[in-house]
Amino acid sequence: MNRVFELAFVALVMTPSLARAALCSKWAPAVEVGKLDPKKIDESSGLAVSRRFDVLYHNNDSGTGPQFWITSRDGSGARAVKIKDYVPKDPEEIAVGPCPGSAKKTCIALGDIGDNRGARKNVGVFFVEELEKFTNEVTPVGIVRFRYPDGARDAEAFGIMPNGDLVVVTKEGSLLKPTKPARIYRARASDLARATAGEEITLMHVGTIDVPAIVKDKGVGGLVTAMSIAGDGSRFVLLTYDKAVEVEIDLSTEKWVGVASEAARVVDIARLQGQESVSYDRNEKDILYSTEQVPRIFGKDHAVPLMKASCLQ
Repeated sequence: MNRVFELAFVALVMTPSLARAALCSKWAPAVEVGKLDPKKIDESSGLAVSRRFDVLYHNNDSGTGPQFWITSRDGSGARAVKIKDYVPKDPEEIAVGPCPGSAKKTCIALGDIGDNRGARKNVGVFFVEELEKFTNEVTPVGIVRFRYPDGARDAEAFGIMPNGDLVVVTKEGSLLKPTKPARIYRARASDLARATAGEEITLMHVGTIDVPAIVKDKGVGGLVTAMSIAGDGSRFVLLTYDKAVEVEIDLSTEKWVGVASEAARVVDIARLQGQESVSYDRNEKDILYSTEQVPRIFGKDHAVPLMKASCLQ
């Protein structure tokens, strides 16, 4: 077993009966498939593809108000949806999955989880029921406040499992500090349902993944900036500032075991400056990704590219 992966994961018992999609073995070069309006989505820090409707959801980074954005699949026609009682400090991620306490309903989860200084006592995820047509303002169906069991952590990546569990992957490092293995935390769906009633919960630390070793970059290129979990829960993709990493692992169980080296593969995508948003496409194989940096660097007259890397086999 490759020593990197032996150290990277702690405990996952594979479920033999679970039908699992294998990791993609060959990727086509990433291409631009659309553009985001830089006057609206100027810091694309989260991206989620709807599995029910023909739309994309977007999360802007700090300073853009209590809202998320809906676009067509090519990124056009951006429309803001305001969220009542949502006053984020550092929104960094967006995902789609079961609503807390109601597995039959689908929610958009917005993660106010950024903590660059590692000083926040708790962070939160706001759940909004996914609808075919949204009004200009909605009320969240649940607000989950949580803390880490081992002190404050900065994070920009999370996903929702098919069973409703929340999984968070941390950002361990910065421009000034060496990049360390990312830490993985989770909360059971039952805990999320309890937390929507106002109870703060503590995440479980379930393992680590040595992303810097996998991508061979202990600098900012090894920092995890976004996450997406496949619809069957068998794989997830992590975005870094330089590449993407697809991992085949069953996050639907709570026990972890070491995995063989073929359980993770680097996706050598076309790098975007400041790439911080990623999502599996509706076929659960291809990935879409974008960046928060284009308007900052080139000004708000430059559209933000929406990129796609397609799995060939």
